[in-house]
Amino acid sequence: MQSVSNSGQNYAQVLKEISDTHFTGASKIVLVQDNFSTHKPASLYEAFPALEARRLVERFEWRYTPKHGRWLYLAESELSVLSGKCLNRRISDIRRTWSTDPAYQNAPRAE
Repeated sequence: MQSVSNSGQNYAQVLKEISDTHFTGASKIVLVQDNFSTHKPASLYEAFPALEARRLVERFEWRYTPKHGRWLYLAESELSVLSGKCLNRRISDIRRTWSTDPAYQNAPRAE
């Protein structure tokens, strides 16, 4: 989910929506995000009463991307290779995708 504003208040509202609307049945929500200054648990405490903020903080598992952009470059490179090998045509199911690219033949996956 992406937001137009980067304010802490807006960020807190988005997390509440994710928690209470989109993933109501999840015991823990893994949140992968950048290191933007408002993207911290403290934003929840600034936006909500302490009990509500604490409830929301505990719903998320906070994971941050590296501060330097190398991870993004690597991800874009992988997607480019994958696009050239298999995403330029329709593939009927995920198992066919795995067999199309040798890199994906040995990759761990949930079946």
